[in-house]
Amino acid sequence: MLKIKDYFKFLVVLVAVFVVSNLAAQDIDDAKNLAREGKTALDAEQFDVAALKMEESIDILEDLWEEEEDEEAEAMMKKLKQMMPNIYLKAGLALATQGELDEAIKTLEKCNSSASSMNMTDVLSKSQGLMSKIYLSIAGDQYTNATADESNTDMDLLNKSLENSSKAIEMDPASIDAYRLKVGILLITEDGAALAETVRALQTVNGKTAEKNEISLMASTYFYNEGLKAKQSTNYEAAIEKLNLCIEFDKQNTDAYYLLTFIFNAQSEWEKAIAIANEGLLYEKPDKQDRLYFELGTAYYKTGDKSAACDAYSKVVSGKFSDRAKYEMKEVVKCD
Repeated sequence: MLKIKDYFKFLVVLVAVFVVSNLAAQDIDDAKNLAREGKTALDAEQFDVAALKMEESIDILEDLWEEEEDEEAEAMMKKLKQMMPNIYLKAGLALATQGELDEAIKTLEKCNSSASSMNMTDVLSKSQGLMSKIYLSIAGDQYTNATADESNTDMDLLNKSLENSSKAIEMDPASIDAYRLKVGILLITEDGAALAETVRALQTVNGKTAEKNEISLMASTYFYNEGLKAKQSTNYEAAIEKLNLCIEFDKQNTDAYYLLTFIFNAQSEWEKAIAIANEGLLYEKPDKQDRLYFELGTAYYKTGDKSAACDAYSKVVSGKFSDRAKYEMKEVVKCD
């Protein structure tokens, strides 16, 4: 016979088993009820409520599967998880439409995570595209407010705009509008390294040639002006760096080719001067070629190529370089 003490131990264990069993049965029912509530909210287009109910149901089902390997819970959990990316996407869109942008982003981040785990690339692409538009909208408002007072730009707010425009590009690397805004901000902050990096990334975007060229020209003009300032202060190393960036983003900026040719001649780097001058002549208009031919003649003469020097000088036919070229040909090079 069981002793009284042992009997009570047995009774406690029996009751515990009974309670756990009933809790498990109740848990699966709770999960089903929550899923039904989620479906009702989904049908009513209350997507944020639907997402919340489905999440709660999944949490219960995951616990049941992990603790008891409940196959019914596993099957139901997989089915609900398959539904979640689209629910999150619809919830994110609804929140964005209502102007609740921060909440929309949080919801779409969940969409990205669940869509990635489910390998639902189409949903993931839509979610990231929507997030890009939201980040761009936020960045645009921040930019407008930061630059409202032309005499006192709010740099903290401008940097937040820069951060959000970068996030917009991260979510959609083909967003031309996001690149345009980011470049505009970097021109204000004068961050040349980030500007160059951004425009190089822009060049990898397929198509949209006209838009890409427009943005690239903005960067090219900035680097030309920086190169010109450096040249005027005889900081030739910095000038060369900036002018090369100018040409990288606009192959037809012949002013940059001329300044580089001038600088290389000033540094007695004759071969570099010859190479850059000849490259510039491919793009220079005929009525503006005199300046490049003059510098080219100087470089050729310094390398000892008298014939090439005379040929280059002979093509300087008008403008302020004409008399100087004639002098070089007659008095210095002594062309035939």
